[in-house]
Amino acid sequence: MSSCSESPPPFYLKPWMVVAIALVACLASAMCLFKVQPLIPLLMENLGIGETKAGMLMSIFSLSGIFLAVPGAMLIQRFGIYRSGAAALICLVAGCLIGLFGVTYSIMLFSRLVEGVGMALLAIIGIMAVAIAFPPEKRGAPMGIICLYVSLGELSMLTMAPGMAGMWSWRGVWWFCILFCALAFLLWAICFRRLENVYRPEEEASGPPPQMRDVFTSAKVWLLVLAYTLFIIAYIGVFAFWPSYLNLKLGYELTTAGWLVSLISLINIPASFLCGMISDKLETRKGVIIFAMLACAASYYFIPGATGPLLIALLTSVGIFCIAVPALTFTAATEIFADPGLSGLSVSLATAAQNAGLFIGPVLMGILIESYSWELAFQAMAPITVAGAAIMFFCRIK
Repeated sequence: MSSCSESPPPFYLKPWMVVAIALVACLASAMCLFKVQPLIPLLMENLGIGETKAGMLMSIFSLSGIFLAVPGAMLIQRFGIYRSGAAALICLVAGCLIGLFGVTYSIMLFSRLVEGVGMALLAIIGIMAVAIAFPPEKRGAPMGIICLYVSLGELSMLTMAPGMAGMWSWRGVWWFCILFCALAFLLWAICFRRLENVYRPEEEASGPPPQMRDVFTSAKVWLLVLAYTLFIIAYIGVFAFWPSYLNLKLGYELTTAGWLVSLISLINIPASFLCGMISDKLETRKGVIIFAMLACAASYYFIPGATGPLLIALLTSVGIFCIAVPALTFTAATEIFADPGLSGLSVSLATAAQNAGLFIGPVLMGILIESYSWELAFQAMAPITVAGAAIMFFCRIK
């Protein structure tokens, strides 16, 4: 459990201020990730590339997260949250600058890899900053807030990037991200310097020192990670292809289809906090995660052919429940071990699982669509999610 030092923390290190500052830093990484998505046609034209290479500008972020999650946790354990977070934000700024002045696809791809390093680190650091500021029984709601950074980053870029690119070309979006990352770095550097001095884990009275192998041999950790991987594979597959299905199969205008599916991200904002608060109130992560997974699975099954009120109901259901799973999975990952280093390693494995799901989901969905049908592809995501819920049932967390 976390506890404050004897003197009360300064205003800028109050627990909810820690959440706010960590959210800004993580949001900077998400904006860097999603700045490419709405500008793909412009980047294809300027860099002279096709759809496959354009897609790699997005997916390379996930590859960075898969391979750097565990080494990143070790670096964070060695250098601490403050210095590691500052380094991650510097990576974001450096990556944006490299891409800004790059004139070839290879340079742009390298710049995205550098940015991916920053995001891979911040995905762990943001969770750990919140974890040390709140005791376990009160982490659900703040973890729900910090996990909103992906939805907020996607929404901000989808709404702002096209307009900025229209005025200043795609480079204007890169400059905006550089400025935002620089401001996040300044906020982090000024406010978080004493973070780990103010919030210290309680010392264990006795017992052998914790070992990293405790994490890698923990059935709780691996069941949590496997269940989460299956959930993300299904969710991101659905989210990535739902707008195209509405457009190509049900006749919705592409703009309308994109706007409808973006309702999921909008609903995530209040739902994330509420799901975390309910989990704290019920004193269970596992029960809420399983319920949310099953609700998402049922929604995926009824997507084919859904229009009108049923479509809105399904979008609302997915928007409410899809955010509960990552928020409470990461919360649970911080609670399996009391030692902050081992908690960080648990979080890093959950982060690697998330990135693996982000990489596998769209590929699997695409294969199912091409080999069978759109309808089967969506419905196939339901049993994958149910399998995740079944695995979670056997995970011995609260």
